[in-house]
Amino acid sequence: MIEKKKRRPHRRRDFVVDKILRHALRELTARGGGGFRVENVAKAAEVNKTTIYRRWPTKDQLIRAALSGGGAGKDQVFAPKEAGSRPEAKREFIALSEQYGAWASSEVGKSFSQLEAGPKLAAALRQMMNEWRRARREPLKSFARTYGVSRGLAQEIFVDAWEGALLRKGPGAQPPKATAALADLLLGGITFRK
Repeated sequence: MIEKKKRRPHRRRDFVVDKILRHALRELTARGGGGFRVENVAKAAEVNKTTIYRRWPTKDQLIRAALSGGGAGKDQVFAPKEAGSRPEAKREFIALSEQYGAWASSEVGKSFSQLEAGPKLAAALRQMMNEWRRARREPLKSFARTYGVSRGLAQEIFVDAWEGALLRKGPGAQPPKATAALADLLLGGITFRK
């Protein structure tokens, strides 16, 4: 009787997923949410669009996966300590951090950084959201329309940006997660009027 070889774990699939998410993050960094195109990601990752759409049926889901760094079933976030192991990743993180620094020094960023992180974080975020809704007639809708993403994803980006600003340890500190840095990059084109 011939024994069947044991199937290897899904190493190839995991590699492809990580590759797609890496290129999706680059596309977001280069073009923002509005210029993000699945076709460009597919071309850069050297896969068919159907491969991407099979795993992430919508553009928003792909963007969310790229922001969270959840490749190959891992729900890890791209952090500075991980950046040191790969020169390419380190360059990307430095670029995001520079964008983050520019945003954090703006008036909106300064007001965020003055708030204290803690149990009142959620209440503070809700209050700010309500104030901005009144001031700009639902800025999330405007943000979503400007950058071509759903309102749900726009809300996640806003909350991540707020958390990033609230949790900063002081001037020159690295953002706590890449999601916050990339959110700040996307938020760079938005001006809030009171």
